Amino acid sequence: MAMAESLPESLPLQEIQIPVIGRKQCACSYLISPLANITDQMICAGQDNRRVCFGDSGGPLQCKQGSKWIQAGITSFGLGCATSGIPEVFARVSEFQNWIMDQVTGANVSFVTFSSSGSDQDDSFTCRSTSTEAPQTTTSSAVATEFAFVVITVIFMQHI
Repeated sequence: MAMAESLPESLPLQEIQIPVIGRKQCACSYLISPLANITDQMICAGQDNRRVCFGDSGGPLQCKQGSKWIQAGITSFGLGCATSGIPEVFARVSEFQNWIMDQVTGANVSFVTFSSSGSDQDDSFTCRSTSTEAPQTTTSSAVATEFAFVVITVIFMQHI
């Protein structure tokens, strides 16, 4: 589908489970895009054939902690649509807590501390690729935390 074409409207809520990718591994994946600077204000997630695409920006990345779902990220960008070996990038909600609280003054909003019972494999990740070809990313089922991506299609109505 060409970028100029409209995508079909998706009315039902769409959900997929995808792994979160560590910042070091994600930054290595984006070496092919010199304008992409992966920072601590971002979370990367995705795997081949299970990713976000055009029109998904602004949708939530949710992580399950115990019985609670936590909105951990907001869909931001990727390279193309589900490019193999390149995870998508989400704005890390916790990094914008002060700004969010300033915007919703008086609303009943709370933040929780997210903790994982898994190990952080990104601590030992080393970027081995120095070529312009996208490195292959690996996923692990060692992390016990469930991750899900929920794409919510928001229909904007223009008021006259």
